[in-house]
Amino acid sequence: MPQLTIEIPLAAWLEARDPRLAGRVQPAEVSPPTADPYLTHTRVGTSTWRHLTGTTGTHQARVQLDVWGRDWAQVQDVAAKVRGSKADPGLNGFRGDMGGVRVDSAWLADVAFETEDPEDGTEGAWHRARMDFVITWHEGA
Repeated sequence: MPQLTIEIPLAAWLEARDPRLAGRVQPAEVSPPTADPYLTHTRVGTSTWRHLTGTTGTHQARVQLDVWGRDWAQVQDVAAKVRGSKADPGLNGFRGDMGGVRVDSAWLADVAFETEDPEDGTEGAWHRARMDFVITWHEGA
C-alpha cells in the first residue's frame, strides 16, 4: 500500500527541530493554538512517480509551512531554524529518516513574509513566514 502521507512524520520532525513548536504544529484547517509561535502545514500538491510497469514507490509533495506569531523577530527565527543553514542543516536539503519515512530530498521552493493587521484593532498584528518545500520520499523506509 502506498505511503502517501508525509505530514505526520514531518510534524514530529518540526516539533523536534525547535522546542518552541512542541505541540504547536498542525494542519492549516485546524483552529490555531492559543499560544504562539505555531506552525501550520498544507499539502499543495502530490505526485507519484511511475514507469511502464507501474508505480516506483517514490512520491513527491509540495508542502506549505506557515510560521505564525505576534513577535516578528521570533517568527523569522523559527522559520530560519526550520529552513536551516550550512552550519545547522534543517529541512532545506534534508535527506534521511523522518519518523520511519525515507526522505530522498527536501528543498525550499519559495519563501515569503507578511503581516496581517487585526480586523478590529483590539489586538496586535500577526506575522507569518510562508515556506514552500518540495519533499520526495520512498515508501517502505
